[in-house]
Amino acid sequence: MLSLHPSARPVVSKGPVIIGKNVWVGEKATILPGVTIGDGAVVAANSVVNKDIPPFSVVAGVPAIVVKSDHFLADDK
Repeated sequence: MLSLHPSARPVVSKGPVIIGKNVWVGEKATILPGVTIGDGAVVAANSVVNKDIPPFSVVAGVPAIVVKSDHFLADDK
């Protein structure tokens, strides 16, 4: 087992989780601290969100990646 000295460990962002309007978050999805999820985004079940998600995007996976983006929906408003 590899053990890192505390000063060599990666810095974990600690901040608020900001979830936009009309966002769907699937069952057992994990959203890490400091992440912003844009309006109209969808987070698939069991995903781990470790970075910001653009508006009107669908993300899935571990770590979550954008699998679909509907930026044209943002223009309809």
